[in-house]
Amino acid sequence: MDSAPATFFTIPELVAELAALLPRHDAVALAHSSRSLYAMCSPVIFRTLDMSKDRKLERLLLDNVAMETVSHQFQHVRSLHTSSTFLGCYLRSLALRASPSDTPAWLPFPTLNLITANADAIADANEQISTFAGAQAAATEDPLSGLPILSNLMTFCCRDMLVYEWLQRFYKVPTVPWRHLILQTAWLVSLNPQLTTITIERMTVRTTEELYRLSQALTGLAKLHELRLGPIPVSHDGQGVALLNSFLDSLPSSMAILSMSHTITNIQPQDNLDWSRRDGALHHLKELHLDIPAHFPARFLDHMFMSCPSLEAFFIGRAPAQTSRATTAAVINGINGHCPDFKRFSLKEAFNAGTRNDGFKILRSLKPRMLTRLDFGLLQDKKSLKRAEKGILRQAESLEAICFDDCLTMTSSTIRRITSACTALKILRVEQRSGVLKKVKLNRIVKERWACRNLSYLELAIAATTFKDMTFYQDSGDYYKPRKFDQELWKHWEIFYNQLGQLTQLQVLILKRAVSLEEPGSQDATFPGMLSLGNSDNGRPGYLHYLRRLVNLKELHGPFHLAIPEMAATFGIEEVQFIISKWPKLATIVLLKAGLVTTREGLGNVRDSRVGLYDIFADEWLKSGLQDFQDSLSTMSEEDREAFWKLESVFISAAMEFLKELLTAIFKNQNGEPVVTFGECKD
Repeated sequence: MDSAPATFFTIPELVAELAALLPRHDAVALAHSSRSLYAMCSPVIFRTLDMSKDRKLERLLLDNVAMETVSHQFQHVRSLHTSSTFLGCYLRSLALRASPSDTPAWLPFPTLNLITANADAIADANEQISTFAGAQAAATEDPLSGLPILSNLMTFCCRDMLVYEWLQRFYKVPTVPWRHLILQTAWLVSLNPQLTTITIERMTVRTTEELYRLSQALTGLAKLHELRLGPIPVSHDGQGVALLNSFLDSLPSSMAILSMSHTITNIQPQDNLDWSRRDGALHHLKELHLDIPAHFPARFLDHMFMSCPSLEAFFIGRAPAQTSRATTAAVINGINGHCPDFKRFSLKEAFNAGTRNDGFKILRSLKPRMLTRLDFGLLQDKKSLKRAEKGILRQAESLEAICFDDCLTMTSSTIRRITSACTALKILRVEQRSGVLKKVKLNRIVKERWACRNLSYLELAIAATTFKDMTFYQDSGDYYKPRKFDQELWKHWEIFYNQLGQLTQLQVLILKRAVSLEEPGSQDATFPGMLSLGNSDNGRPGYLHYLRRLVNLKELHGPFHLAIPEMAATFGIEEVQFIISKWPKLATIVLLKAGLVTTREGLGNVRDSRVGLYDIFADEWLKSGLQDFQDSLSTMSEEDREAFWKLESVFISAAMEFLKELLTAIFKNQNGEPVVTFGECKD
């Protein structure tokens, strides 16, 4: 390929070029830098705005002049992801502009229906609160006039208490004592009867008044689909249990997902907790998250499962080492006897899935061939893994998804037995995250042919190896060469990737930490297990070839090692061309352990390589994809075409995501120091 011009694109320019390629589409775009404001004059319509990691952009948007200049770009924003600082400042701004008789002169988010405000380290938050609190008091007597942003929500998800500190200082409602977070939440919920999702898992109901107000607010939500609650300590004087029963009665019948993990924290067998509500009220409940304390009333569980005949998924929260036999039996009998559609059991939320956890006893006692999905949380010893495996093999014929979220003791034999027994398996996720990772021997994983030939999602985030750690490359001055050619080791990798290549239904392939015998050092040009086209001159195999039949692949997280194209056995321009040509449906690619150049060569070739990669992406993927896209539209009926344009622009969002991941991962040198990131460009 000819060397591309040494043009240096900034991220806003890339956004503008993408907008020029696809002017008719509504773009789901992420703005992570204040520089992106200069690209907002493009035809792209922003529906999702993420400012949670960029204070410069937040400060710029809070400026009156800047906001009014680019206000047209935010008329269609539906999802806002920001810090609590920005949300607080924005609410203050609305309060200062509003009066009891009118609304703010400029409202940038009229279609907003989702807010997430995440906690960040905010050093000057208290100072800003003190500065603006006095000004707000004189600005308006009616706090509701300054809150149009909070009366059009469909999703309320707040895990940051600081948001409420802002609201407490800036808005005063005489009928609501603002000192309680739950009361504030109940007030916000009452403003939004159209809410479909509420997540308040970190809030604790502390008083009977809070529980009463929250139940009153929930009563009016006829469209509520998902509710995730925090702890509700119950007093044992009779009144507390009565209020909790009243709260259960207030749950809307429209709910499909109810999370009460960590909610009922101190219930006792003598407490007359009752789930036997009016007939059919929770008939549509599909998913339930619940703690099972050691002395949980079995009668409550009996009523619960009888009232939820449509239940499909049960997530056990902080299950203790041992529950009473009656409690365990109530769960088993309830699922087996009253939930004919039950298909998913999860120990993912269990605080400690130890060997004595009765969740395994429940799993072992469920009807065979009942489950289609199993989720496991922390498995910290071999006995836990063995008990989990027994439950899997009991349900092997029907299981379609198995997820190990944090398995410290995963073995290659377990993976092999699972993939050999579960013929209907479509999703397999194995991740080791905590503590010292146990190495999984790759040659034992691929010892037998996998029976699950229809896998669509495979994630192996494990520390995989075959032998003891060995160094394969040494620095010989001007170039790298193999110090030891281990033909047997490479054979195992070839068998492994050949196995993956036969899983032709794969749509998502994620390989993390399963790539090498040792971490590549700053002087390593390549390492075993790397996905590349190989190099015939030095005998390096091209594992990427084995995956060429994965034509349905949409997402790939792979062990690529990026370097300038001239270097032997490295991932570069040819590999990008291969990916684009072989996998037309690919929307996201994450290149793990990425490096653009070696430390010895410096950054002299960064610009040429970067522009070359961008040219390939734009010419061979975006433009051809757009043409195919438009051709398909031309054959549609007018009715189908009109319906299609109402979608959330799948093509452009996939293209933007692909480019973001590509740029983020590619432009790093071998020490991990970023050269270019998707948000702030360094020359």
